[in-house]
Amino acid sequence: MEQTVKIKQRLFDFLWNLLQIPYFCICELMYYLIYGINRHHIVTSSGLVREYLLDTSFHAQIPPELIIK
Repeated sequence: MEQTVKIKQRLFDFLWNLLQIPYFCICELMYYLIYGINRHHIVTSSGLVREYLLDTSFHAQIPPELIIK
């Protein structure tokens, strides 16, 4: 009985951890879109460097004073 409870708990923890990953990626992406518009290399929470190609039409919609040189 205790064995199945432990397995269920581990499975729940694993699934819960999977749910957390996209949330952090979205938060980081939003952070860099707002504060680092011209930076294409994003360091994720796992330490991996990812490259996001931002659309040039997206740049046109942002006021010049917000763009970090």
